[in-house]
Amino acid sequence: MPSTCMSKIMRDYVLFTLAFVLAVGFWGSVIFVCRRKWRQAWSLESARLNALAQQRANRSREEFLEFFRNRKVPDSIANHVFSFFQESVAVHVRNFSVLPGDEIEAVYHVDIEDVELEVEKWAKHWNLKLPTPDGTQKQCIVKTVEDLLLFLAACPSRAGSAHRKK
Repeated sequence: MPSTCMSKIMRDYVLFTLAFVLAVGFWGSVIFVCRRKWRQAWSLESARLNALAQQRANRSREEFLEFFRNRKVPDSIANHVFSFFQESVAVHVRNFSVLPGDEIEAVYHVDIEDVELEVEKWAKHWNLKLPTPDGTQKQCIVKTVEDLLLFLAACPSRAGSAHRKK
């Protein structure tokens, strides 16, 4: 009887070990493939952003600010938004020139919902009153950097806000 009990224990141990080795092998393969795909995607994204950066190498932050000064957007807001998008691609490219016509999702791969969360933080910081989604106001569609800045500039200030000062 002890030998059958011992053989059952050994069989269970061997089966457990085999299952463990197979699981480790499977997940190891999955991680290897995913890591490889991630590296390929990272390389493609870096190449895409580097190519864009070269195309706009002669564009400056000052041009960006001037573009929005002509549209009555305060420098503090334009400068902050410029820095936000520049930092969003900084892991791939340094000193990336942000352009007003850049589509936020297409160029920066920043999800609009993430931008909405940032806008809420910025509104608190600049003491802006964001429109409420109560259905009485027309919904503002923000696709480009310009849309975003014009939206922020159109938000009314709460009493004593400093963001409108130049």
